[in-house]
Amino acid sequence: MRPRLSLAAALLVALLSPAPRAQAPAAFPALPENADRGTFNPECVERAGTRVCRQFIAGEGDDQHLDFIVTRDGRETARWTEGDAPGRFTFAAFDAGGTLLVANFEDMSNGLGVRYWTVYVVPPGARTPTYRFAVRDFGDRGGSFAAWRGRPVVWATDWLGGTDPSGRRGSGLYFVGRPFVIGTDGLEPATGVPLRARRYLDSFADQRGEGDTADPRAWLFDRRAEVRTVDLALAGCRRATDRAAVRTVAEEQGTWSPYLVLTLADGRRLSYGRTDGGGDDPAPITHLGSRGRLFPQAYRPSDLPARLTGRTVRVETCTDTTDPADAYVRTRVLWLE
Repeated sequence: MRPRLSLAAALLVALLSPAPRAQAPAAFPALPENADRGTFNPECVERAGTRVCRQFIAGEGDDQHLDFIVTRDGRETARWTEGDAPGRFTFAAFDAGGTLLVANFEDMSNGLGVRYWTVYVVPPGARTPTYRFAVRDFGDRGGSFAAWRGRPVVWATDWLGGTDPSGRRGSGLYFVGRPFVIGTDGLEPATGVPLRARRYLDSFADQRGEGDTADPRAWLFDRRAEVRTVDLALAGCRRATDRAAVRTVAEEQGTWSPYLVLTLADGRRLSYGRTDGGGDDPAPITHLGSRGRLFPQAYRPSDLPARLTGRTVRVETCTDTTDPADAYVRTRVLWLE
């Protein structure tokens, strides 16, 4: 009798096994002329007749931005602009079963050298991205993707502080992976795939330093990684939940980009997507969530204001009480169910 795999082992094999080409997002190769493109000329990638170009536009004073242009067989099919020219680094594009994913490398931190990316999702027929989300250390050669039940999955990765679940060590820094199915209207939590985390130790630092690109899937499925049942953003804190009706949702302009302001029926005000600080008025929502999973930061489906207006929502706060005299809200989640 052939031995049977446990459910956990079978899931691990499925996620690590090469996915059929139709399932896994396929990368767009860079065009040869990119090497001689100069500072202001477009940088392009192309696959099967679809070309994606990113162009830096320098206006007067601080008026600088990036244009993304998508063409199909020479005909423009999509275009969008990002202000303040985020990122003079590289970008990448992927085909996820007809849905276009464009990942823009925007910035890199000092010290650890964390790379900050924004991923734009453009379904077939859309003229602009229907949603976007932020990723830390994105795998621009395909290392952020997998397949689950025949559908493309992205590992939305981040760096978070957390505790060792075994209790052998104190707090540390972790590379965290949250799996999501890439839908046309938004990300869908892949709840059948567990959260994974990898503590930043010397062995991880050595592996991460190899090569010139991130490989999140390999890092998260290394034998030294671990499965997490509770998201690190909600672990080790005092959690409290309340419900309130959303009276209005307004868009306001921040220093760098617009953000949403929610006014609740009880008079409280919450903000979402604000990147310029602004303190606690309105109180910032750090994450949206659904089905027990936290969406990546800056995740914003196009219909979010309509989905929220007039609805009763659940708001969960995670208060860090490590120092009782200096307790603070570490995470504030707006659950979308």
